[in-house]
Amino acid sequence: MFRNVCKVLFIIYILLVLNFIVIKFNGSISHLIHTIQSNMERRAQGESGANLVPFRTIKAYINNIGFGVAFINILGNIIPFIPMGFLIPAAFPSQRNIIKTMIFC
Repeated sequence: MFRNVCKVLFIIYILLVLNFIVIKFNGSISHLIHTIQSNMERRAQGESGANLVPFRTIKAYINNIGFGVAFINILGNIIPFIPMGFLIPAAFPSQRNIIKTMIFC
Protein backbone atom coordinates (compact mmCIF):
# COMPACT_ATOMS: atom_id res chain seq x y z
CA MET A 1 0.00 0.00 0.00
CA PHE A 2 2.73 2.48 1.03
CA ARG A 3 4.75 1.64 -2.09
CA ASN A 4 1.71 2.28 -4.32
CA VAL A 5 1.12 5.67 -2.69
CA CYS A 6 4.79 6.50 -3.21
CA LYS A 7 4.57 5.49 -6.88
CA VAL A 8 1.56 7.76 -7.39
CA LEU A 9 3.36 10.61 -5.60
CA PHE A 10 6.43 9.95 -7.77
CA ILE A 11 4.36 10.17 -10.96
CA ILE A 12 2.70 13.39 -9.79
CA TYR A 13 6.11 14.78 -8.83
CA ILE A 14 7.62 13.93 -12.25
CA LEU A 15 4.65 15.55 -14.02
CA LEU A 16 5.04 18.70 -11.91
CA VAL A 17 8.79 18.87 -12.58
CA LEU A 18 8.17 18.48 -16.30
CA ASN A 19 5.44 21.10 -16.15
CA PHE A 20 7.43 23.76 -14.33
CA ILE A 21 10.97 23.10 -15.57
CA VAL A 22 10.61 21.76 -19.10
CA ILE A 23 7.29 23.20 -20.28
CA LYS A 24 7.46 26.22 -17.91
CA PHE A 25 3.67 26.47 -17.69
CA ASN A 26 2.70 29.08 -15.10
CA GLY A 27 -1.09 28.89 -15.49
CA SER A 28 -1.47 31.24 -18.43
CA ILE A 29 -2.23 29.65 -21.79
CA SER A 30 -1.42 32.89 -23.64
CA HIS A 31 2.01 33.02 -21.94
CA LEU A 32 2.65 29.39 -22.91
CA ILE A 33 1.68 30.07 -26.54
CA HIS A 34 3.92 33.15 -26.59
CA THR A 35 6.83 31.12 -25.18
CA ILE A 36 6.35 28.40 -27.81
CA GLN A 37 6.20 30.99 -30.60
CA SER A 38 9.33 32.75 -29.31
CA ASN A 39 11.19 29.43 -29.16
CA MET A 40 10.11 28.57 -32.70
CA GLU A 41 11.29 31.98 -33.95
CA ARG A 42 14.67 31.59 -32.24
CA ARG A 43 15.12 28.10 -33.69
CA ALA A 44 14.23 29.41 -37.16
CA GLN A 45 17.02 31.97 -36.75
CA GLY A 46 19.46 29.23 -35.79
CA GLU A 47 19.52 29.79 -32.05
CA SER A 48 19.17 26.96 -29.56
CA GLY A 49 16.86 27.15 -26.57
CA ALA A 50 19.04 24.83 -24.50
CA ASN A 51 22.07 25.86 -22.50
CA LEU A 52 24.38 22.85 -22.48
CA VAL A 53 27.44 24.65 -21.10
CA PRO A 54 27.68 24.23 -17.31
CA PHE A 55 27.68 27.46 -15.28
CA ARG A 56 27.37 29.75 -18.35
CA THR A 57 24.21 31.38 -17.04
CA ILE A 58 25.52 31.59 -13.48
CA LYS A 59 28.71 33.35 -14.64
CA ALA A 60 26.60 35.86 -16.58
CA TYR A 61 24.38 36.44 -13.54
CA ILE A 62 27.39 37.09 -11.28
CA ASN A 63 29.05 39.43 -13.79
CA ASN A 64 25.93 41.40 -14.80
CA ILE A 65 23.33 41.13 -12.06
CA GLY A 66 24.97 40.00 -8.84
CA PHE A 67 25.77 37.09 -6.59
CA GLY A 68 22.29 36.96 -5.00
CA VAL A 69 20.56 36.21 -8.30
CA ALA A 70 23.17 33.56 -9.14
CA PHE A 71 22.66 31.94 -5.72
CA ILE A 72 18.88 31.90 -6.14
CA ASN A 73 19.33 30.38 -9.61
CA ILE A 74 21.52 27.60 -8.18
CA LEU A 75 19.00 26.88 -5.41
CA GLY A 76 16.18 26.91 -7.96
CA ASN A 77 18.02 24.27 -9.96
CA ILE A 78 18.72 22.02 -6.95
CA ILE A 79 15.67 22.25 -4.67
CA PRO A 80 13.09 20.87 -7.14
CA PHE A 81 15.07 17.62 -7.40
CA ILE A 82 15.49 16.92 -3.67
CA PRO A 83 12.15 15.02 -3.41
CA MET A 84 13.35 12.62 -6.10
CA GLY A 85 16.04 11.32 -3.74
CA PHE A 86 13.35 10.37 -1.25
CA LEU A 87 10.60 9.19 -3.61
CA ILE A 88 12.71 6.83 -5.74
CA PRO A 89 13.81 4.56 -2.85
CA ALA A 90 10.32 4.68 -1.31
CA ALA A 91 8.51 3.83 -4.54
CA PHE A 92 11.06 1.41 -5.98
CA PRO A 93 12.68 -0.84 -3.33
CA SER A 94 15.26 -2.13 -5.81
CA GLN A 95 16.69 1.42 -5.95
CA ARG A 96 17.35 1.73 -2.21
CA ASN A 97 21.10 1.67 -2.77
CA ILE A 98 22.40 5.26 -2.76
CA ILE A 99 24.48 4.68 -5.91
CA LYS A 100 21.48 3.29 -7.81
CA THR A 101 19.32 6.19 -6.63
CA MET A 102 21.91 8.74 -7.76
CA ILE A 103 22.21 7.06 -11.17
CA PHE A 104 18.42 6.91 -11.52
CA CYS A 105 18.17 10.62 -10.64
